[in-house]
Amino acid sequence: MPYVNRFRSRAAVPYPCAYASAEAARTSPEAYAFNCVQRAHGNFMEHHPTALMGLLIAGLRYPLAASALGAAWIVGRVLFAVGYANSPMDGKGRGRYRGFFALPAEAALVLLAGWVSVGIITS
Repeated sequence: MPYVNRFRSRAAVPYPCAYASAEAARTSPEAYAFNCVQRAHGNFMEHHPTALMGLLIAGLRYPLAASALGAAWIVGRVLFAVGYANSPMDGKGRGRYRGFFALPAEAALVLLAGWVSVGIITS
């Protein structure tokens, strides 16, 4: 959240506006960067409940594997956010690809949690 607020103040986007206008983002690098950071934050908020539940359930039976996948997810999410925030103003946000491995780690956590859940239910 402090990361988003820092970019919000640089771009002079007032509350309660969630994003800078499209016109401002096209003309101002600060507004474009704020929109990227805000979207990265929103994307994190969309994904973290799934990753945390997967981490919790998978960790019941496979704590080391769950820890490794959780660590990979965290590193990937940080790289995603930093890369997206520092993307060039081409409108594509290519910097977010630096954290590409967060999604396979999250998928693996969910699959492992499903496997653990089935094992718990059937035992």
